[in-house]
Amino acid sequence: MSIYYDVPRDCYEAWMIYNFLSLCMAYVGGPGAIVVKSEGKVIEPSWCLMTCCWPPIPVDGFLLRKCKQGTLQFVLIKPILASLTLIFFAFGNYEDGDWSMTGGYLYISIIYNICYTIALYYLLVFYVGCEELLRPYHPLMKLVIIKMVIFLTFWQSIGISMFSSRFSDPSDTGALQDWMVCMEMLLSAFMMWFGFPHSEYKIGGRSSGFTMAAFAHAISLQDVYSDVMHQFNPNYKTYVLYTDGGPSENVKRKKFRKQGKQDPGPLALSGHVAAGSDSEEGEHWDLGGGEGG
Repeated sequence: MSIYYDVPRDCYEAWMIYNFLSLCMAYVGGPGAIVVKSEGKVIEPSWCLMTCCWPPIPVDGFLLRKCKQGTLQFVLIKPILASLTLIFFAFGNYEDGDWSMTGGYLYISIIYNICYTIALYYLLVFYVGCEELLRPYHPLMKLVIIKMVIFLTFWQSIGISMFSSRFSDPSDTGALQDWMVCMEMLLSAFMMWFGFPHSEYKIGGRSSGFTMAAFAHAISLQDVYSDVMHQFNPNYKTYVLYTDGGPSENVKRKKFRKQGKQDPGPLALSGHVAAGSDSEEGEHWDLGGGEGG
């Protein structure tokens, strides 16, 4: 019966990686803010990123699109793999820890690992390209916590399944995995309490606490659908979204100081930038793109 709980859990893990990338972009003010603030910045060739044979990669809308595509492919493929897992299990062709060529476990694990590796790779590329912008929000600590949770729920089960022959009852491997995850998630909960403090998500002038509107926004898949349409549609290949992914009334609060006195120039083929009001701190630019985002 555990397989019926593992499948939706795995789908949630894929969605969590996508949400983490969206969170990092929202920290900075949205993809449009990243494009403007990173103008002229490039990712130098690196052995660690496997870009040693490539020219310097500019941090622009094209790179952000590829990073989004890299994480979204995992969100799209994981439910398909989950459905195949249930189908194979129903026909007796799937069993956890069965590495035989005739079972579905081997092939699903291979495809899962490839897609998962691609998602994490583009997440790393995004972090390297936007490290300076994200530094005040401690993204590395958050990424380690996210990866640790995924490691403990998937890779740990792979490792335990390799030693399933040492157990007298094959079901004991699943019981051991469940017990270890329960203990480890207790530690993970404390780490997330410090890694993702609620104070970072407070909005000025808003009362804190649980609201159904906030909960509905958190679990909504509308942003996934919108991103899939924009990131994989060739008509939007030069599209840059000038919002932070949150409610439109919050976007206009996301402002940053203009670098120098040069004219910012055209920022994208789609969307626009409206000049913000002058203040004592200097000239600012609003990346909200209007009330509709």
